[in-house]
Amino acid sequence: MRSGNPALGEKTFDGSMARADAGAGVMTIQGAINKTTILMVILLLAGGYTWSLFANGENPEAAKPWMIGGAIAGFVLALVTIFVRKASPFTAPL
Repeated sequence: MRSGNPALGEKTFDGSMARADAGAGVMTIQGAINKTTILMVILLLAGGYTWSLFANGENPEAAKPWMIGGAIAGFVLALVTIFVRKASPFTAPL
């Protein structure tokens, strides 16, 4: 099946793209749950801080630079994560 998504290209599934931590073992359900939980906690903390700037009521404009900067940085990091797979353990938390 063909896809225009660069993350789902032929090189992704043919084994030519070696993982940075190839000797780390196999993926487990518990490991996936742990990583998902850690990333969700980071997401909630960052979102909660930005929301508190807005909901504070004193200066809701203080949240605008954080939201714009976060959107731009998130987009750039998503592109890096897609195209440089070895960087994903570092870019995911960021």
